[in-house]
Amino acid sequence: MKKVLPVLFLICFCKTATALLCYTCSVGEQDVDTTCIDDPVKGATKTNCNKKYCTTIRQEYKDPQNKVASMYRGCEDEPIHMNEIIEDATYRIYYTACTETLCNGGSGKAADGGTGGGSLGDKSTLLVPGIGSGSTLQMSVSLIILLLVIAHLI
Repeated sequence: MKKVLPVLFLICFCKTATALLCYTCSVGEQDVDTTCIDDPVKGATKTNCNKKYCTTIRQEYKDPQNKVASMYRGCEDEPIHMNEIIEDATYRIYYTACTETLCNGGSGKAADGGTGGGSLGDKSTLLVPGIGSGSTLQMSVSLIILLLVIAHLI
């Protein structure tokens, strides 16, 4: 029975690790292949990232409207901007960050989960790192189970 206790202890605190799968590509306005902008599902590389977020940075000209100057899809641990639009006299830059598999496949104008629609104008998407994984709850339940097993053995 003494050998079972360490095994139970290790099982309670084991966690599975999974990499975040993100689209990765970049394109500038001089590039002929615009698959990274128009259809990343078809042409972008799918990368197993060891980072926290899949990201997109879409840079558009303000005049002419909606003309893409550059597009980047990748992954980062700490994005400088998360789900924001930043403008200057020439450009409108859309920054998006998400935490689901292949979630950066959309237009780059919104945290749209890869569906390609929406805009960030209303700032309706609030991304809170660390929420939703249930790891704290899992650890508490594991600890309670371990304590019950120990109490039963004593």
